[in-house]
Amino acid sequence: MLRTFARFLFVKLFKSSAAPQWAVLLTDMVSCVIAILMVCGFNVSSHADVVDIPVYVTQMGLFCFIPYLIFSLLTGSYRFIVRLSIMEDIQRIAVVVVLSSLLTMAIATVFRFSSGYLPVRVWDIYLVGVITFTFMMIVRMSVKSLYRMFLDDISKCRPVVIYGYDFNSVTLANALKGESDCRYYPVGLLAVGKVEGDKAINGLSVISFDAGTISESFKRLKCDTLLLMSSQLPDIRGAVAETLLDNNIKLLVINRAQEYMSEADGPRPLSQGVRHIKIEDLLARLPIDQEKSYSRSMIRGKVVMITGAAGSIGSEIVRQTAQFGAAGIVLVDQAETPMHDLSLEIAASFPAVRCDYYVADVTDRKRMDQIFKDSNPQFVFHAAAYKHVPMMENNPVTAVKNNVFGTKIIADLSVRYNVDKFVMISTDKAVNPSNIMGATKRIAEIYVQSLNNESGAKGRSRTRFVTTRFGNVLGSNGSVIPIFTRQIENGGPVTVTDRNIIRYFMTIPEACSLVLEAAARSNGGEIYIFDMGKAV
Repeated sequence: MLRTFARFLFVKLFKSSAAPQWAVLLTDMVSCVIAILMVCGFNVSSHADVVDIPVYVTQMGLFCFIPYLIFSLLTGSYRFIVRLSIMEDIQRIAVVVVLSSLLTMAIATVFRFSSGYLPVRVWDIYLVGVITFTFMMIVRMSVKSLYRMFLDDISKCRPVVIYGYDFNSVTLANALKGESDCRYYPVGLLAVGKVEGDKAINGLSVISFDAGTISESFKRLKCDTLLLMSSQLPDIRGAVAETLLDNNIKLLVINRAQEYMSEADGPRPLSQGVRHIKIEDLLARLPIDQEKSYSRSMIRGKVVMITGAAGSIGSEIVRQTAQFGAAGIVLVDQAETPMHDLSLEIAASFPAVRCDYYVADVTDRKRMDQIFKDSNPQFVFHAAAYKHVPMMENNPVTAVKNNVFGTKIIADLSVRYNVDKFVMISTDKAVNPSNIMGATKRIAEIYVQSLNNESGAKGRSRTRFVTTRFGNVLGSNGSVIPIFTRQIENGGPVTVTDRNIIRYFMTIPEACSLVLEAAARSNGGEIYIFDMGKAV
């Protein structure tokens, strides 16, 4: 019956939009008028010593109603969205009632001492305040109850347990409950630590984090998802996250409002800020603090070419060289759409930096020769490569063509056009390679090293060649991280390998900072192998 009634137009409007502020203010003032009339009626029925009832009603209206109207406008107690009202709403109403009562008492006292006439009795002022406060709260609680009654079927919502049971966590739970689209519905609060007895806050069960019982606690709430705020991520890193994933509990994160909402967007539902957790969110270490003074001085005012510029590593090198004040950046990649997206990003973030975008294949020697001739770069970062091991196992000819001969072409052109430094982005799989991809990268390393040795011995070229190796870069193309991310989204477990080993990871910005700093410090010929931010 209620579902049928909920289809009416006015009920749909009630569900989808907040009540107008003027309607809330009007309801509050009506509550005040009713309270005044009730007190006056009580005086009549009790044969109170009131000389003229109509006059007393008028005095009560003037002395009580006007202060309530004034303080309601000043405090903005009517501006809250009623269906989302919580403690702040109660506090505002209490402030309005207390201040209005005090002002009325003060005015009545002044009249009493100045003229000997008491226009409104103190007891009546007190009764008006109590009744007004009660009516205001009844109206708000009724609106909240009706809203929940006519809300879409909760079975369509995804049940979640909110991490923590402090004020912020409870506020988040209440806000999600009040959303009209009901994407996530809180069913409990998770406390890290022992909770004595059965506790509940605002109708939400508080469960304690215990590795032995956490799975049963979530099953009891018919939920398999934990939602936490981005500011709480450090609290779950390590053993807590491992326990949750081991028990097939999915992890969701709600970002801060400024991370998913701009001023132009206006108010947006909190649920739009919810995302799946990323593996870098669980990185249980501090970010690598890399000194950038050398790379900044090397890049500033220079023309830099980056191959594979639209890829994960290449695009980050583009961003960092733009930050360091490069005179010009030459971007080369064969992927048209990612290059277009990157061009829009760079134009918006670094409008003062001159960028030339070339959609080209590094194995096309004639095309690359023309690009070198037109741009005359001083530094070349060669990040263009095929990186997926299984795919290259099935396409060895393509791997050799791109990774080996593509590198040879770019390296030879760097010598021909007197590039200051050529930096090759390699991989840890080039160490004693056991697959096609690693072998092609190792061959490319040997070639650029030979060019460096030859130019140094015979003085044929000023170009210096630097090779950087690293692996396990979070979010990079070709890494295992997307697999880990899918495992996390499915509630775990995360399978690193079938062997008992520990893996360490770097983020893309960290890895690219290390590449730039190694290039700045190197005199050529070195192979830099990065292990947790240190060159080995």
